[in-house]
Amino acid sequence: MTAATRGDGMIGEDVTQNVRTIEAVPLKLRIPNNAEIKQLKKDFDISEKVAKFLTTLHGRIEIRGEVYIPKKDFAKLNKELEKRGEKTFANPRNLAAGSVRQLDPAVSASRPLNFMAWHLDDIGQKTQEASMEILRLIGFKTVPGERGKKIEDIESYYKHLAKKREKLNFWIDGLVIRVNRHKIYKKLGVVGKTPRGIVAWKFPPEEATTKVLAVNWFVGRTGKLTPVALLQPVFVAGTTVNHATLHNAEEIKRLGVKIGDTVIVTKAGDIIPKIVGVLEKLRTGKEEFIKIPKKCPVCDSYVGKKGDNIDLYCSNKNCFSKEKERILY
Repeated sequence: MTAATRGDGMIGEDVTQNVRTIEAVPLKLRIPNNAEIKQLKKDFDISEKVAKFLTTLHGRIEIRGEVYIPKKDFAKLNKELEKRGEKTFANPRNLAAGSVRQLDPAVSASRPLNFMAWHLDDIGQKTQEASMEILRLIGFKTVPGERGKKIEDIESYYKHLAKKREKLNFWIDGLVIRVNRHKIYKKLGVVGKTPRGIVAWKFPPEEATTKVLAVNWFVGRTGKLTPVALLQPVFVAGTTVNHATLHNAEEIKRLGVKIGDTVIVTKAGDIIPKIVGVLEKLRTGKEEFIKIPKKCPVCDSYVGKKGDNIDLYCSNKNCFSKEKERILY
């Protein structure tokens, strides 16, 4: 058994030794019995070729899924760390992602990692439903889901899941809708890296209010200046947020945000902090306009736009910040 992270969609990190420590990932696949294969044929119209393959499971099988930490296990781990006077973790999603990429498998083994499968590469099965049942039969836990016959079924399941979300023992930020029949799924093709036969429907992100204490401008490896708001610390979607990007001067203008404003903060994709609104009615009159720099905050060279680009760039090719960010990149 070998395991890799998703990476760029083509190449990921080899995390085999770490994944081998996860109890929910079988080191040896379970071979379905005759009765189970007979039921598969009846329920999902699998071919004799697929049925024969399942009796031996000889050859390469590619499975994709999600490494996660159940909420209860995460709370228990943090409680133990707190008792020992050690630093606790912010949320189970970040901890799971970091744990699976540890250099020492012993560290991964010490974390309550779990796994659910959601994809089985083509072995001749005709539908996603069949894939999920085969995954279950060969020894994997699978993600929960339902088959919808019409749009209303999907909308109903979305609302059901949104209500049930907090009661689940794992974090979710939405659901994935996928074409059931593999033949149609493949025929729909791919746009960039994204298959047309699959789409995510996210839940509305969690929001919180806080104050903008200051705005700092950072220079990236391309010389682009990015304004980042320093915020009064606020807890949003599992972590304490201290900073949020304002992207560029146009975004500052669009939001109408000032230093000292009370703002609404959320997380794009439950990950990246973002200011989405300003509560102007809470202004006291002491708020300050955000100054748009005319010179680079690092090397003091002039800044300007490139053609129709709305971003500001440092004009100095040898700007220290550019060089530093290039090395870090």
